[in-house]
Amino acid sequence: MTLLANVGMGMVLIFLIKPFSGRLRVLFVAACTVLAFGLIGFISAAMVGSKPDIMTMIRVGVSILAGGLISLFAYFLLSPVYERVFNLNTGLRLMELCSFDQPLLKELEAKAPGTFNHSLTVANIAERAAYAIGENPVLAKAAALFHDIGKMENPEFFTENQTDGYNPHDELIPEASVKMITRHTEAGAKLLSEQGFPKEIVSAALQHHGDSSVGYFYHKAQNITEGTLEEKGYTYLGPKPQTKINAIIMIADIAEAATRSVRPSTREELVTLVDKLVRQKMNESQFDECPITIAELTKVKEAVVNTLMGVHHERISYNLDKK
Repeated sequence: MTLLANVGMGMVLIFLIKPFSGRLRVLFVAACTVLAFGLIGFISAAMVGSKPDIMTMIRVGVSILAGGLISLFAYFLLSPVYERVFNLNTGLRLMELCSFDQPLLKELEAKAPGTFNHSLTVANIAERAAYAIGENPVLAKAAALFHDIGKMENPEFFTENQTDGYNPHDELIPEASVKMITRHTEAGAKLLSEQGFPKEIVSAALQHHGDSSVGYFYHKAQNITEGTLEEKGYTYLGPKPQTKINAIIMIADIAEAATRSVRPSTREELVTLVDKLVRQKMNESQFDECPITIAELTKVKEAVVNTLMGVHHERISYNLDKK
C-alpha cells in the first residue's frame, strides 16, 4: 500500500506542478500532496480486515508521510546536481538564471549597462512573444537576457554603451568595425558554454543575428570603394535561427534597437516599423531553418508591438509652474 501511495503521489505531482514553477510552489504543492496521501493511507488502512487496527493505520499513514518527505528532500537536494551535471534547462534552473543575482548578469550590468538595459527589454518582449505562440516563456526570457553577453568583451564598440560621444568606429576602417561587431555572437556563445549554460541559451547567443548583413558598415564601405562591393564580408557568421525562440529573439533584438533609434510616435508607426523589420529578415531567408510559421510570426509581431508600446509610451506632461 505504501509503495502504491508513493507512486500515486508522484503521478499527481507531475500534473499539479507546472513546468516553470518556482521552488517555493513546488514545496507547497508537494507538501500538501504528501499530507493528503498520508491521510488517505491512514483511512484506507482502516478498511482492510474485519475491524480497524489503529496501530496499522498509524504505521501506514506515517510510512506514506515519511516516504513522501524523504522523496521531497531528495528532490531539492539532488535536482541542482542533476541540472549541473547533465546541463538541463529545467524550469527551476531557468528561473534562477533570470535572477539579477546571477553573476554573469551582474558583470554585464557593470561592464555594459546599455547592453544590460537593452537585454532586459528584449527579454520582456521574448517572454510575451513565446507565450503567444505556445513556446517556453521562461526559456525565451533567459535566452534573451544573455543573448548579447558577448558584448562585454568590447562594450564601447556598441552604441548603447557610448555615453560620452566617443565612437571608436570613427578611427577604424569598415572591415575592422564589422569584425568587432560580429564577434560578439561567437564570444557570447563561447563564454556561456564555458560557464555551463544550457545549450538552448548558448545557441541563442550564437544565432540571434543569423547571417544578416551589418548594413551600416557595408554602406559605409560602399561609399569609399570604387566599383561593386560584395556583401559577404559584411555579415554575421551565423548560423541562422534553428528554433522558434531564437527567431523570436532575433525579431525582439532588432525591434528594440530600431525603436530606440527611430522612436515612432504612434502605434501605427510602430506596427509599420516592426512589420518592415520582420519582412526584411524574411527576405534575407533568416527564418528558413526554423519551424516558425507565418501565423506565428503575426502573433510575435503583435506581442512585440504591445510590449514596446508599454516601454516607450508617452508620459503625461506636468506643468509645475505656479501661476
